[in-house]
Amino acid sequence: MVDILERCKPPGLSKTRIMYGCGVNTKLIDKYLACLVQNELLETNVEKRIDNGGHVRQAVVVYSTTQRGMVFILTFQNLEQMLRRVLIAVP
Repeated sequence: MVDILERCKPPGLSKTRIMYGCGVNTKLIDKYLACLVQNELLETNVEKRIDNGGHVRQAVVVYSTTQRGMVFILTFQNLEQMLRRVLIAVP
């Protein structure tokens, strides 16, 4: 899930780009995204894609890491570093 948060740092990504970037299938990505949005670690925005003629081609849901999500990433990274030091210190 931290990988998803890392990849979705603003300006954010579509579900398809997250899926391919993280190597996660559709069923799992739906669960992960729902959990991250529910816990306010990700937010959704609708982005309109415009063609060369200035017409709206499609609307895409974009997921962006929230400030709370950024704090989560930092906390996770700090915990990960502490655990590595502990594991290295153990004979």
